[in-house]
Amino acid sequence: MKKIVSMILSLILVFSCVSVMTVSADSGTFRTYGADNLNNQSGDLVIGFLGGSITEGAHATAIENRWSTKVVNEYFKVKYPNKNVIERNASIGGTGSAYGMIRMRKDLALESASTPDVVFVEFAVNDAGGGGMTISNQMESIVRQLLALPKIPVIVFVYTTSKRSLNGEGTASSCVENAIAADHAVAENYGIYEVDLNEYVWEGVKDGKWTWIAGDSKSITDDGTHPNNAGYKVYADRIIEMFNRDKSKVFKKLDPDTPPYCDYVYGEIEEVPFTGDRVQLSGNWQKQTYSLIDMGSYMNSKYPQRFFKEGYMKVEDGTSATIEFEFTGRSIGIDFVRNRNNADLQYTIYDEKGTVVKNGTTKMYYSADWDRCCGHMLVRDLPYGKYRIVAKGVLNAQAVEDNNKQSDRGGTGLQLNMGYFVVEKTMPKINPYASDVKITNAVIGKEITGSYKFNCKLYDEKDSEKAIYVSDSENGQFTKLADGTSYTVKPEDLGKYIKFGVTPKNTEGVSGKTVYSAATKVVRPTGEVSFASPVSIKVNGADAAKPGVGTNAFSGSLANSGSSNVTVSVIAATYKTVGEYKYLTGSKVVSKLVEGGKNADFTVEIAAAESDTEIVLYAICADSMEPAVSATAPVEYVGTNDEGGIATTIYKINSFIK
Repeated sequence: MKKIVSMILSLILVFSCVSVMTVSADSGTFRTYGADNLNNQSGDLVIGFLGGSITEGAHATAIENRWSTKVVNEYFKVKYPNKNVIERNASIGGTGSAYGMIRMRKDLALESASTPDVVFVEFAVNDAGGGGMTISNQMESIVRQLLALPKIPVIVFVYTTSKRSLNGEGTASSCVENAIAADHAVAENYGIYEVDLNEYVWEGVKDGKWTWIAGDSKSITDDGTHPNNAGYKVYADRIIEMFNRDKSKVFKKLDPDTPPYCDYVYGEIEEVPFTGDRVQLSGNWQKQTYSLIDMGSYMNSKYPQRFFKEGYMKVEDGTSATIEFEFTGRSIGIDFVRNRNNADLQYTIYDEKGTVVKNGTTKMYYSADWDRCCGHMLVRDLPYGKYRIVAKGVLNAQAVEDNNKQSDRGGTGLQLNMGYFVVEKTMPKINPYASDVKITNAVIGKEITGSYKFNCKLYDEKDSEKAIYVSDSENGQFTKLADGTSYTVKPEDLGKYIKFGVTPKNTEGVSGKTVYSAATKVVRPTGEVSFASPVSIKVNGADAAKPGVGTNAFSGSLANSGSSNVTVSVIAATYKTVGEYKYLTGSKVVSKLVEGGKNADFTVEIAAAESDTEIVLYAICADSMEPAVSATAPVEYVGTNDEGGIATTIYKINSFIK
C-alpha cells in the first residue's frame, strides 16, 4: 500500500509541475474477378450490357451510335488497345428487370467459357411505376447471379431517363426516380458504382444545353424516351467522363459474401422451351420459328429485337388448349409474347402427392400494336421440391372490350404465345453471415459475453465457431483467449483489449466470414465506495466553510455498498502558485479499510501556510477499484500512473481555491 501511495504522490507532483490549464479531464473458394482483366495485356475483354430499349439502341441510326457501342469503342478499346474488346449487348426493348433476371444466363452467355468482365445494368425507365421492393428483389437477383460466377464481373448500374421523370411528366407513383431509388438500395448494399444520367440530363435541360423537343437543334430525343444520335452521345460522353474521374470506384472487386438486401433472392434460373419434350401440350399448338424482326422506324433493321431463339409455341384458341409441366425447384414462371390478342393464363400447381399448393390467373393481354417479349414469375417461395403445373388459357375480357370499341385493334383475347417455362432450379447461394456482433465491457473479475445475430434466410444455424480474442493494443494482433461466447476477465488482462469473433455456419455445413466485435479495453471494476456524507472542514479547530491558513482537518465517512473489503487512501495536498505554474508544498495520507457493507470514518489533517494558494483532497481506492465518488463535488480525472507495472488511476475529489 505504501508503494501505491508513494506512486500516487509522485504523480500528484508530476501533475503539479505543469500549467493549471493542462490538468483537465479529458471463407474458402478461390474466385477470379473481371477487374483483374482490366489491363493492357493481350486477350479478350468482354463488356456485357443488360437493359431495355435505350441500351439496345432504339432510335439510333446505326449500331455505332448507341451508347453501349460508343462506350466500348471510345473508352475500353482506347484504354486497352492490346485487348480484343467484345461488346455483348443483351438488351431487349420494352422489358424490365423481371425479364432481365430470367433471361440473363442465356443472353449474357453466363454458362460459356467467356463470361463478361464488366456488366452494365439499365432498367430504370422500364421499371418506372413498379413496386420498390419488387424492383430491388429483381435487381438484386441479377447481381447475385453475377456474383455467383467463377469470374465475378465488375457491375455498373446505369440510370437513364425519360419524360416520366419527376422533372418532366412523371407522377409520384410512376416516375423513373422510384425505380432509381429501388436500384440504389441494392447498389449501396454491394458497393456497385452508379451512373445517374437522369439527374445529369435534366440539369442540362434546365441549363438550356438540351431539349426534349423533337426536331429542335438541341434535342436529345425524338419521342421523350429514346435518345437520338445526339442523345446517345450525351449518354456515352457522360459515362466516359465519370469513368476517367472515378476509375478506382468503378472497376473494383465486389464481395460475393455480401449479405443480401432483400428478404427473398432468386437462385439459378433455368428456361425450359415450350418447343421441347419436357412441356406437355394438348390442343392445336403451332411452332413459330424465331426470325429477325424489322422494327421499322423504332430501330435499325440490322439490330432486331430478340425473340425466342428456339422458337415459341402459338395457339389461336388458348381456352381449348392445356399445358402440363413437371419441375423441381421453389419458383415457377413463364416467358411469353404478350400482345392484344392474348388470353389470360389460369394455372394450378400440385406437389408430389397431388395436393394443390397454389393456383391463380396471370394477365397476358397487352393493348399496344406490337408484340412484346415478357417474363413473369407465377409463383415463388414454394418449399424446394418436385411439382407439376397444369395451365390453360381463359378469355381476356379487356381485349374483347377494346376490340368492340375499336374494331381494327383485333383483340380476340384467346391467343397464347408461349416461349419458356422459368424454373428457379437451385437455391440461391447465400453464405450465412453474422451481424450485430458485440461484446460487453471488459471489467476485471466480471464475466464478459459476446453476442450476435445469425442470418442465412434459407437455413438454420449449426456449429458456428465462437471465441474471445485478446491483444496488447486496440489495433494489434489478436490471439484466441477462450472458445465460446463468455470469459471471466482476470487481473493480468488489465489494459489489454478483448473482442468477440464468430464464424457463422448453417445446417448445410456452409461457413460464412468471421466477423468481430469492436475491441474493448480491460478496466478495473467501478468503485462501490462512496462518500456517505459531505466532507466537513475545521480550520485551527473551528468549523469552517472552506480551508484556511493553519491546521485544516477534513472529516467524512466512506460507505462500501459492495461485499468485498476495500482500502481507500484519502490524500490532502497543499499547493502554491508561481506565475503560470503551481507546486506541491505538502501532503498527508490516511488509509482506511472499509469493510463490505459498512462505513468507515476518516480525518486527514494538513497545515497550510500563508503562501499556499490551494488545498486539494484526493480519494484513491486500492485493490483494483476506481475512486470514491464525492458527495459534494464532481470527480475530475487527473491521470494514470503505470510505473512498476501497477496502473493507478487518480481522481481529484474536492478542490478548494483560496
